[in-house]
Amino acid sequence: MRFRTAQLTALLIVAAVGSHANAALLARYNFTGGSSASVATIADPQNFQVHNTTNETSAGTDIALSSSTNTAYLRSDATGSTMTAALNDDDYFSFVVNAPGGELLYLHSLVFSLGGSTNPGATLNNTIYVQSSVDGFGDSNPVIDTRSSTTTNTGGAIVVSTIVPIDLTDAKFQKLASIEFRLFFSDDRTNNGDINRLDNVQLIGSLPTPAALPGGLALMGLAVLRRRGK
Repeated sequence: MRFRTAQLTALLIVAAVGSHANAALLARYNFTGGSSASVATIADPQNFQVHNTTNETSAGTDIALSSSTNTAYLRSDATGSTMTAALNDDDYFSFVVNAPGGELLYLHSLVFSLGGSTNPGATLNNTIYVQSSVDGFGDSNPVIDTRSSTTTNTGGAIVVSTIVPIDLTDAKFQKLASIEFRLFFSDDRTNNGDINRLDNVQLIGSLPTPAALPGGLALMGLAVLRRRGK
């Protein structure tokens, strides 16, 4: 299932890149071996962060990056059932992406795989809420977008599916030196064996400096600068 999800994610990225000039991966977290690091990209992504200040269970940590399943997870006994509860929760994921020195981020979309794993006979309905440092965090600030999934009777097996990409082409997400995203969960279960899962988190955008532009556009830019300098 994870292999098929990776293929679908790749297709969605190709579609996104094709619809946005010079778009590329700014950050990519696949959590292989429980790693928090981003794979190589054109920007300067920081490590994926797990925030957990209160909740522990007899079954282990409620929120973490799993080295055995290569996913980020949050147990349902550590979540609320509403958006307000989720946005005020101490348990969430985050990541920061910086532009390389002297450049700026132009964002296009955010895509990830969402799902879960459940106890036998259980159904887990979850929702993920995305906020950023552009608008601020918490329930008094806007959510960029939400995505939901339903996982049924997996008996512990992990099922994740790639979401429809979250659009970030609004002007407020362009020309940024840095941005932080936070990902919050709500669900309808309260059992530590019913687990929210997140995988293949990818931020798509560009760094449209003259060096990154197509040759013709870069030359046109130089020509304009030369004319102004005369």
